[in-house]
Amino acid sequence: MTEQEMQFKLMESQDKVNALRQEVAEMSKEREYWQQARIQAAIAAMQAELSNPNNTFMMCEDKRAIIVRRAVGYADALIAELQKKGGQDEND
Repeated sequence: MTEQEMQFKLMESQDKVNALRQEVAEMSKEREYWQQARIQAAIAAMQAELSNPNNTFMMCEDKRAIIVRRAVGYADALIAELQKKGGQDEND
């Protein structure tokens, strides 16, 4: 193999590495997006739970833990459904 052929192969390999790096970066951005959406959904669910007059701020720690787990569960279910549909309305 000539030096020119080896350089060409090296350039091809570098292009593949760069493409993979770009793909990883895009996946990381998407994961970050969904994590932020999950946090916002959990906050909204928590606010809804706490707006219920039966749930007071000065409640026992066990009840607060249940409300927190429930809020995160709602957020996880919402994110899973949105990811499954690709964020598209099923009527689209």
